[in-house]
Amino acid sequence: MAVDSANDQHIYGYYQGTLQSSVDGGSTWKYLDNAPAQIVQLSSGVSEGLVYAITNGIYGSNDSGDSWDLIAFEGETIYAIEPIGDRKELLAFSAVSGMQLSSKDATNWQFIVFSGSDPVLYICRFNF
Repeated sequence: MAVDSANDQHIYGYYQGTLQSSVDGGSTWKYLDNAPAQIVQLSSGVSEGLVYAITNGIYGSNDSGDSWDLIAFEGETIYAIEPIGDRKELLAFSAVSGMQLSSKDATNWQFIVFSGSDPVLYICRFNF
């Protein structure tokens, strides 16, 4: 599940192979038919309606999940993704490419040295 960063009443959830969306804090849900298949994790971006899905690649939607575009790492197993606050960058962990940090438009990625030997399954941001 992911809660929209700009509107906490907008929630996304992936259940039994289907992406769903609620705009009323989870009271009612609608199916989002155009979502990528086999979503591993969802994460919300810094603006309302921006949501990311990871599967065999990283996908993004600017319209609350109505349409999706492949952003990066096509065909790679991605375990975790998290937007980095207001910087509009993404931190992701790929089974092939390891820990990666994106540019603001997510077109360029750089390897981040990470000392762990196990895959990263979740990335969480803290706001201090």
